[in-house]
Amino acid sequence: MKIYVVQRGDTLSRISHQFGTTNQQIVFANGLEDPNRLVVGEALVIPAPYQQYVVQAGDTLWAIAYRYGVAVQEIVKANQLTDPSRLFIGQVLTIPVIYHTVQAGETLWLIASRYGVSVSALVQANQLQNPEMLYIGQRLRIPETSNKKDMEVNAYVTRMGQDGANLVAPIEP
Repeated sequence: MKIYVVQRGDTLSRISHQFGTTNQQIVFANGLEDPNRLVVGEALVIPAPYQQYVVQAGDTLWAIAYRYGVAVQEIVKANQLTDPSRLFIGQVLTIPVIYHTVQAGETLWLIASRYGVSVSALVQANQLQNPEMLYIGQRLRIPETSNKKDMEVNAYVTRMGQDGANLVAPIEP
């Protein structure tokens, strides 16, 4: 998860394209009531980009959902599908699942806090037998949280760059 501070001339489409996410994800993560009205200086939570899947011959929504471990209804909602039984070869679907690749020195607590989920949710989503044993390159599924819309991000913005803001110590509420 990143924080981006809205600049003059920004649009939601430009921001979502810059970070490889969707307008809907940014609207949901920030609880924006009017996505066409961004305020210069406003800090936006930029959710991690979802997976993309290109529909192949013989694919069904059920099989795709099963492959990624998500509910069919989640894919329907993420892609605003009006008829879930009609898929087209070459159609690009957003799969509402996020993966994280473990880097040197990372712990489950660090990863969980980065994505706003609990350690126990990470353990459960990945069926980890020993939560103390992570290995570099391990791919972890980041579970959705039911309270992302209400999640507050309290941090200091120390530097703005093209890729977003650098954050430090949490601010006490």
